Amino acid sequence: MDGRWMLLWYSVVAAAIVCIQGWSDLSLWLKERQELAAWVQAVGSVAAILATGWAVQHAHVLQERQREKAAHEEYTQLLEAIFQLVGGVHQIAKKIHDHIESLEDKLVAVSTVQMMEAELSAVIQALGRIDVTRLDRFDFIQSVLVANAVTPLLLQEVERALKRQ
Repeated sequence: MDGRWMLLWYSVVAAAIVCIQGWSDLSLWLKERQELAAWVQAVGSVAAILATGWAVQHAHVLQERQREKAAHEEYTQLLEAIFQLVGGVHQIAKKIHDHIESLEDKLVAVSTVQMMEAELSAVIQALGRIDVTRLDRFDFIQSVLVANAVTPLLLQEVERALKRQ
């Protein structure tokens, strides 16, 4: 039970006792029972201990939720980076396919091919930093591994095209 609801419950019970018995009757009854103060203190101590335990448990639950949320956000960012890298490899592969054929006809500038070479080198470095052991699905692992395998081949194709120039 939440501490606020417990406090509300005890307040309602106390108010009901006061209303039913009347304040003067309750006051007289409390004065006649000297040992009641010790019982009130004991019950209050137990309630304080229980409230402290609940507060510690609640803080632990909130901390654990925050840790799980941070881990989820970190994993989501990793997947977004992988998605961008694999998509980048796909886009570069399309550019290579479109431009290498026309390179033989001298229609494409060498600077365009050099740019593809730089992009591929950057993607190779970025893919090399991805720890596939952190991925939890085979599809994700496979996409990174395929991109790692294909990107050097694409780079070789671009380098061959530049040598022909």
